[in-house]
Amino acid sequence: MPERKHTKKVNIFYASSNRRSSILLLLTTLAVVINLSPVPFFTGAQFLFGNVIAVAVTFLFGWRLGLICTLISSSMTWFVWGHFLMTLPF
Repeated sequence: MPERKHTKKVNIFYASSNRRSSILLLLTTLAVVINLSPVPFFTGAQFLFGNVIAVAVTFLFGWRLGLICTLISSSMTWFVWGHFLMTLPF
């Protein structure tokens, strides 16, 4: 029987705190950039897809870090629309 080599699997959920914080910072920055460039719809409405990333952060890292990501990414609606009304649903 051949001998197996032990390989270390990398999992972002159990990674070191430096790695988790850098992934969180990257995802939050991506959510902010996506929210700053809304997708126009033909009726004049605009879609913000950055909050999808904030929901994914909530599922991956828990509600506390998800709330921080949501507040930061949703606050960018102030620059896009001039109000914070989209912050409430997320």
